[in-house]
Amino acid sequence: MVIELLEPLETLTIREATWNDFDAIMRVLSIVDHEFVPPLTEGENLRVKVSRILNDRRRSWIKAVDDGRIVGVVAVIYHYRRPQLGLIETLAVLPNFGGSASARNSSNTPCRSSFKTGWRQRS
Repeated sequence: MVIELLEPLETLTIREATWNDFDAIMRVLSIVDHEFVPPLTEGENLRVKVSRILNDRRRSWIKAVDDGRIVGVVAVIYHYRRPQLGLIETLAVLPNFGGSASARNSSNTPCRSSFKTGWRQRS
């Protein structure tokens, strides 16, 4: 499933991340780590956090891609009884995309649109 948000001179593609995206997810989280209170690195190791979510069928990383580069990620926990519902666990957007309408909309649009169109948790 691919969801595109179109704005003047900009296309943001939203899709579920895979293990192939591990390094890019790590890069985004490392860049914005200081924005979190407490920082993400203060708790569990970021590599462990990203790996656990990629390995858990009840959780997922959703990525925002602009011009072939991951510019934001959302970690989602699916509701165990109603997989069409999800809770955002972590939301991270690169600083130069933080002020754009795409970044502001990315916090709600991927999950809402994906679940509305029948996106289910991975089996």
